[in-house]
Amino acid sequence: MSYPYNVNGAIPGPNDLLSQSQGQIQTNFANIVGWSAVDHVEYGAANAGFHDQVTFPVVGDPGSAAGLVRTYGKTSGSFTEIFLQSDGTRGPIQLTKGNVNITGNATTPPAKGHSFLPGGLIIQWGSVLATPGGTAFTFDVTFSAIYSITIGIQAAGAQSSSLSSVSVAGATAHSQAGTQAINYIAIGV
Repeated sequence: MSYPYNVNGAIPGPNDLLSQSQGQIQTNFANIVGWSAVDHVEYGAANAGFHDQVTFPVVGDPGSAAGLVRTYGKTSGSFTEIFLQSDGTRGPIQLTKGNVNITGNATTPPAKGHSFLPGGLIIQWGSVLATPGGTAFTFDVTFSAIYSITIGIQAAGAQSSSLSSVSVAGATAHSQAGTQAINYIAIGV
């Protein structure tokens, strides 16, 4: 957004009469109010002066400088993401990741999904029907490296279950006897 203002020297100038510069002063103040209303609660409202949102323009990595921390928007793949660049001692840290799959609700969770944590950690979850012969399943997204995968049985009194063939792309779920539903949580990057 652009907010024009009058910068013809100092407004008002040292020799200006108020009648000469009043319009310019009013324009400047009106534009200050308009400018500060972007991403802020309006003057005079409850919580005036606080941010109601933060908008990041898409830029490249701004580079680092000692003593500065910068948050900015940058295109990563086909999404605009938010990055943090600290004081020049570390590279940019990606804070968001596009197309995060968190669908469903408390009574109908998604069959599988994932979320991204700042610094690159990915948590994936899902449900699968384990069988004695094994049921292969894939993660929502493929990890670069997997650190841990944990399973839990959905029904009370069910038999034990296990995993085999764990890879960055998925695993195979086995049940001790019969078919049973299990949930998994996998952590990696």
